[in-house]
Amino acid sequence: MSARETPRYNRLTHLEAMMIEALRGRWSLLLLLAALILTLRPHPTPLQLAGLQARVNESLRAGHADRALLAVEGALDIAPEAAGLHSTAARLALLSGQPERALAHLAQTGTDREARCLHAQALAALGDLSKALDLLPQAGRDCHLPPSLLRTAAAEALRLGDAAAARRFLETWTRLEPANPQAHLELGLTLSVVEPPAAVAQLQLAQDLAPQGNAQAWAMADLLARFSAAQEDARSWAALGEALTRLERWDLAAIAFQRALHLDPDFSAARAYLGLALDNMGRNGYPQLKAARDLAPNAPLPRALLGMHWLLTGRPRQALQELEIAVRLDPENPAYAAQLGAAYAEVGQVSAALESYRRAAELGQGEPSFWLLLAQTSLRLETRVQELGLPAARNALVLDPESAAAMDSLGYAHLLLGHMQLAERLLYRALQTDPTRAETYYHWGLLQAARGLPDRAQAALEAAQQLDPEGPIGELALRTIEGLGR
Repeated sequence: MSARETPRYNRLTHLEAMMIEALRGRWSLLLLLAALILTLRPHPTPLQLAGLQARVNESLRAGHADRALLAVEGALDIAPEAAGLHSTAARLALLSGQPERALAHLAQTGTDREARCLHAQALAALGDLSKALDLLPQAGRDCHLPPSLLRTAAAEALRLGDAAAARRFLETWTRLEPANPQAHLELGLTLSVVEPPAAVAQLQLAQDLAPQGNAQAWAMADLLARFSAAQEDARSWAALGEALTRLERWDLAAIAFQRALHLDPDFSAARAYLGLALDNMGRNGYPQLKAARDLAPNAPLPRALLGMHWLLTGRPRQALQELEIAVRLDPENPAYAAQLGAAYAEVGQVSAALESYRRAAELGQGEPSFWLLLAQTSLRLETRVQELGLPAARNALVLDPESAAAMDSLGYAHLLLGHMQLAERLLYRALQTDPTRAETYYHWGLLQAARGLPDRAQAALEAAQQLDPEGPIGELALRTIEGLGR
């Protein structure tokens, strides 16, 4: 083996290494038992089995669990009475990524804790987490699923609203990987809706372990430090839910809002936010949103969120009805004005859409995203670029000088207005700032085509298509490439 080659064993996960050590520790006893059985048979000899042991050890040292498995199965062919080797074979099958084969061997073993643990790990590897999780309590405290599967199991539990189960999986993950900041962050966020005071320590640990700190952990820890001590305050649970929506942790937010509604069923804002969370989880939030609107017909929030629901489900005219009322009830809210702009754009009322976006940007003042939204809409429709698109993009960049999206929008505005040098300078800066932005590559390709450089244009457009193969920018890039050859 060359100096640059690394045996696979050195790259095994902690759990795999533990399994291999367990195999090595048990092999001599299994070999002795099998050898004693063989002494009663006329043909195979202990020497044959000893040769198999050497093959297993050599394969394990090289990190080839599949070869070790073949050797153990060879031992079972020689001595089928050595039923204990089936557990060893099951372990090796799991290590080599063959869970079905592991289950076949486990069918030949007993139902002790070790067998149940291996059975759970095999089922988890096959994606049957529910059955795997049912077996874990019977497999003993030392039985663990790989961290990646524990995280998946926790996510599935949260999707079903079972935060207590998610807590158990995540606590196991933090024990397996105590220096992993993501594990502590996930546990801390989950504890925030199970046992808020206990969440603070985990979130602080997540922040301390992260090389650059963790803004999410800091913000949540700060909020939870001020959480109602009694935990029987619906407003506190709703505030926690809103914080989780800002992190886009809709699964946890839904649980927090449900806690708030348990304490106060007529809390219309919490019910509206619950509907929003359900929508973002891929579930139907309409019943909660409608109930929230009916509870408080003169409150703007339930109507605005119901309008968002109709936009998400492709019913912009119904969205308009709710959003126009929301804006009338709260005309100073920039988010409502922006959502109304989106609804107008969806029904083809371009002037009304731009006016709503402009109003949102003016109300938002120091928030660059509203100016960027106005600029991108003007540029996408190629309307009122000089009057609205260009100054909106400039404002967005002034407010956020490191924004690649703002650089791209301002560069594209100059391109549409024929200011080639300014367009090139800004689009190049945008590419340097974020080289993964398909939209910027698309605009760069259009610039190169306008300058009469078809080869450079095609290269940029192909990059845009590769970065967004299934999206609208990728489709536009593909069409433009086809147009270059004509």
